[in-house]
Amino acid sequence: MSQETKQAIASFEANPTVENRIKAEKSICRNGADNNLVKLCQKIKTEIEKGNLSKKKQQKLINEIQVFISKNTYQKMAYQNNQQALNALLDKLSNWEDQNSYEEQTLLPKWFWPVAIASFLGVALVSIALWMKGRSKEKSNRKVL
Repeated sequence: MSQETKQAIASFEANPTVENRIKAEKSICRNGADNNLVKLCQKIKTEIEKGNLSKKKQQKLINEIQVFISKNTYQKMAYQNNQQALNALLDKLSNWEDQNSYEEQTLLPKWFWPVAIASFLGVALVSIALWMKGRSKEKSNRKVL
């Protein structure tokens, strides 16, 4: 709880007027919105650090941010106070999505190269074996003549 909220609550407890009650309630709501924004930012940072975000999960996180911002005036104020940090997270989400989709489009699957090399070696060994078998038959045919 912020110091401002604690002071507003103490002020209301010391002098329980309607004005002090409204100030305390507003301060509590602002504090709650700030805390919820911090939790949302932490959740997004954690998901980005994991690095295995699907497009669906990324869109879900972006939607959570948009819902948070538009929910009520206290959350709008919390967003305005921390706008740079939240916009940076949105940029990371957007850029990560662009990088990830590019990598998905251009890179071959991880299993491709081992399978390709094993296939090439298999074909090479079979070809060599058949060639040697053919040579040995040619030599045996020459000895007979």
